[in-house]
Amino acid sequence: MRLDTGELAEAAVLADISVLLLVAGWFLPLTGLFWIASVVPFAALMVRHRARAVVVGMGSGCAIAFLALGPGLALQVGVAAFTGFVVGTSIKRGWGPLRTAALALASTWAVGSALIVGFLAVFAQTRNLAFKQARLQWDGTKHVMFGLLRTGDLAAKQVHRNTAIAAALVELFPVLEGYLLARTKRGALFILRAALLAIYVAVVAAIDAAALPLIAAAFVAGFVVSRRRQMRRLVPRVWAACAAVTAVIVTIGGRTILIRSLDVQWPWVRTHLNSLFHVLTRIGDAVIPWYIGHWYLAFPATLVLPVVGVTLLARVPTRPIVERLERSLRRPLPQHTLADGRPPDPVPVQLDGVTYRYPDAMSPALDDVTLRIEPGTYVGVLGDNGSGKSTLARVISGRDPSSGSVVRPGSAGLGARGGTAIVFQRPESQVLGVRVRDDVVWGLDRDIDVDPLLALVGLEGFAARETSTLSGGELQRLAIAAALAREPKLVVSDESTAMVDPDGRKQIVDVFVSLAARGITVVHITHRIEEVRDANTVIALARGRVEDVTHA
Repeated sequence: MRLDTGELAEAAVLADISVLLLVAGWFLPLTGLFWIASVVPFAALMVRHRARAVVVGMGSGCAIAFLALGPGLALQVGVAAFTGFVVGTSIKRGWGPLRTAALALASTWAVGSALIVGFLAVFAQTRNLAFKQARLQWDGTKHVMFGLLRTGDLAAKQVHRNTAIAAALVELFPVLEGYLLARTKRGALFILRAALLAIYVAVVAAIDAAALPLIAAAFVAGFVVSRRRQMRRLVPRVWAACAAVTAVIVTIGGRTILIRSLDVQWPWVRTHLNSLFHVLTRIGDAVIPWYIGHWYLAFPATLVLPVVGVTLLARVPTRPIVERLERSLRRPLPQHTLADGRPPDPVPVQLDGVTYRYPDAMSPALDDVTLRIEPGTYVGVLGDNGSGKSTLARVISGRDPSSGSVVRPGSAGLGARGGTAIVFQRPESQVLGVRVRDDVVWGLDRDIDVDPLLALVGLEGFAARETSTLSGGELQRLAIAAALAREPKLVVSDESTAMVDPDGRKQIVDVFVSLAARGITVVHITHRIEEVRDANTVIALARGRVEDVTHA
């Protein structure tokens, strides 16, 4: 099946973004981060579409890269595309690290090794240049190893001069690891981070075992604070407090315990590191000539760990980015039936184990949601972008879930008299009449008195005004009045205050509170906690799941 116009356009645009990121990496620091970022567009393309879309995107990106900066950039685009294909496939199919690594070896490593060996076999001058680069890189590695010893000497001198800075640096890593481990699910990445923490603890213990309780306390504090979303902003303060306590403890008596331990232990650590580096130097000096002599085997073997490592590393930031992108670029909702033949009676409504998954989405927008909305209540729904708030609003308004049950006395009756009314984010898309009075009665088959409705939403005396003269907040309240003209039992506000100034938001929220007092159920979707302070029930969503339900 051919790619449709949308797939072709998305492939071209995402490939261009990848090329721009790679070009930025050529001229800006942190080249590796830019390269990992360049994988994300191709991974997103693989998650959202078929593999052939990635092939088309790779061809487009390689062509642009070759014309812009030559074959070097084009080769990087190709590798990024292959890596994006692997990462996107693993995310789309829910694979773990082992399957992802196997696919990386079967695709990126196999193709990349064949291309590199073939290229070096044909171009002898390039091959000799690669050999020279390998020797220079090994010489640089040796300098870095022994440079670490000199850096350690300088660090030991700085500790003598400023104990507070030393304490801050000592406590930084355990607090940071506590924060990261609290946010990491159990798996290979969790084990890796735990291993890094263990290595750090071992190094510190070799220098000063008395510092271990301080490090443990810093780790526990960072971990505990990071477990709750609302407290994560306190992590920098936790680090500062731990550093201050450590500085005070180790500075007792003027001559610090840390300095005395450092003066004894660092020479011992330095001697053993120096011996280890000399052994590694002799091994490397012997391996490099063999490596160059057997380059057709050595180059592919050398690529195994980098390919697997970079793929797994790129997978870590790519998953949340692709999930956020997938939620932001949802396909249109399928047209399920919104009425079931029963008279409109939308509340109370009970959701049991409700899950909603968009077509071809890699994760559900709503996942096992269970909640109940009572008649005549003001219900606030809080959550970040992509948390499933708008999808929940549509399910409450009558959209059929993918699984689970939605139980109510009658039908949702969206738009029907005595049913459900929705107020959306942009008021200008809901206002149809030239004058305020015309908009309130638009589409009704009966005559009504609009003045009481306008007074109810704070627009008394506005009936003859032209809608083009109203402010954003006034337009939104007009949309609410038009919804109330159908005498709904349930009003769903899908971020109706998002495009309104603070005064307008307060007025709209006051209208919602007054509607609930009159017996009309109001469900207000928002990400501003101040808008739900007067709510009878507050539902917090995160990643499509109910994180917390609070009743007033």
